[in-house]
Amino acid sequence: MYSPSQGVVYCFMCKLFGSDHQKNQSHFVGTGFSNWKKSNKIELHENSLEHRSATTKWLVRSNTKTSVNKEMCRQILVERDYWIQIFKRITTVIKFLAIRGLPFRGDHEIFGVNNNGNYLGLLELIANFDPFLKTHIELYGNKGKCHISIIYVKNHL
Repeated sequence: MYSPSQGVVYCFMCKLFGSDHQKNQSHFVGTGFSNWKKSNKIELHENSLEHRSATTKWLVRSNTKTSVNKEMCRQILVERDYWIQIFKRITTVIKFLAIRGLPFRGDHEIFGVNNNGNYLGLLELIANFDPFLKTHIELYGNKGKCHISIIYVKNHL
């Protein structure tokens, strides 16, 4: 890791997982390394037993297949993929309206109401043929004041 404010580099792995002895002795952990004329010390550090041990600890702990939070990592990926799918549908509608210079809003900002505008109307149209979007609108659309949804956000000033 490079610190622009201090002009030094630190070893990320050793800072997190290094031994107490290493934290007190190594410039890559404590004060930072900035002696660029002796850049061979970087290679010496990378090949040191302490650095290899810290790197192994980091790799073992960052492996989501063996980590304690394996289920949480899986849930995060599922949630991320869900919102990516919603985002793709929304951006398609936004691009469609923007390319044609059409207005987004209508007289109402509620799903299922006549005159709710081109944006919500197109999302409703797509939802008729897309069960995924239909379920999302049923879960998150028209939730009322201060409810944030990627599809429906009403500004209350």
